[in-house]
Amino acid sequence: MTVSNSEEPQKVLFKKNLDHFYLIVKDQVLKFQHPISGLFPLNPKDPQCKFSHVRDSVYCATVLWALHRAFARVDDDAGRHYELGQCAVKCMRGILIGWMQQSSRLEQFKKTQSSETCLSSRLDYETGEPIVDPEYKNLQMDCVGLYVIQLAQMIASGLQVVYTRDEVAFMQNLVFYLERAYRIPDYGMWERGTKQNRNMVELNASSIGMAKAALESVSGLNVYGAEGSHSSTLLMDIDAHSRNRIIMTNLLPRESASKGSDVSLLPALCWPAYGASKTEPSGPALERCLLRLKGQYGFRRFNRDGYATVLDQNTHYQPGELMKFTGIESEWPMFFAYMAIEHCMNGELEKAMEYDRLIQPLLVHPVPERCLGNVAVSKPSCFFWVAWQLGTKGVLQVNEFHLRTKCCGIKQRK
Repeated sequence: MTVSNSEEPQKVLFKKNLDHFYLIVKDQVLKFQHPISGLFPLNPKDPQCKFSHVRDSVYCATVLWALHRAFARVDDDAGRHYELGQCAVKCMRGILIGWMQQSSRLEQFKKTQSSETCLSSRLDYETGEPIVDPEYKNLQMDCVGLYVIQLAQMIASGLQVVYTRDEVAFMQNLVFYLERAYRIPDYGMWERGTKQNRNMVELNASSIGMAKAALESVSGLNVYGAEGSHSSTLLMDIDAHSRNRIIMTNLLPRESASKGSDVSLLPALCWPAYGASKTEPSGPALERCLLRLKGQYGFRRFNRDGYATVLDQNTHYQPGELMKFTGIESEWPMFFAYMAIEHCMNGELEKAMEYDRLIQPLLVHPVPERCLGNVAVSKPSCFFWVAWQLGTKGVLQVNEFHLRTKCCGIKQRK
């Protein structure tokens, strides 16, 4: 079929945008992927950083996968479509293999749910081995849920991530791990537990929502893709899903007992999890986040959050001490990107562009290293920025960025 003259300039512009984003991802994401473990460092600007957080690495892999999906529409991609897909697979497999080294802990967790038996949220950046630190708050159910959700997305798109029967069995165990999220108090997305950060866990709606969405995404999923059989299909306890749904519904619009609102609900209720259906009260929770937490420079994590403020001197806070942080909470621009991506997913391009205009003055443009001599350069994470730009520029379609929003036997969200 011949291409008309009017379509040719659009294809040229599309290819130009793709190449532009590939160079950005190559310089600020792929550059930091470890060649052996496939993981991404927790702090790229620190060459001595030996930690990799699962949550950050999953988001980096998501951007690689998204760009991989976009390059599928280009005839001559110079091998970039395959490269990006395999880099995403390498990262996800690095996490999978790292967690499989803790299979004994996972078996213990199914019997006794505690921070001593949960999977590690941090892995060694170079070797991929789990970092066992008794002082670190590893119990983060949303982190495991996010990994399972994005793994299901990649498998559904045609990538081969799971190779062997042992890995299939471990993935099924991750499903068992998440099924009891409704009764497992954890430290949440901020790794602090209660609002006072006194090393006390609590039930978090965001963690339960992420676990519920993960269960929906993998139920009936064949982790071998088109090459699999019934023996490589993951199963879910429908009663466990119902319990997670009921507890999350009862918690919303609050995040937890100590937090009336928390911006960690955004990724749980919107992209990437979509943990609430139309019958669950996600609207009031999101409206409360926008009303109470949205600021000029980003979203506050929650009200009276002392982290990264000038008055933040103590790790743990005494009763009443949080009052001094009222009105001076730090604001985080990355949640503008979450909202921009969500509006792109809903086809609301004008609202997405509003958040784009809010975040543009806040972007940090790194100076090339050759211009700074021996001065170390800080390369900020850009995975959220790339993801929403792919949507606002029309490079990536909604059905290419989010594939599985329901599980077998459960009504699809509207």
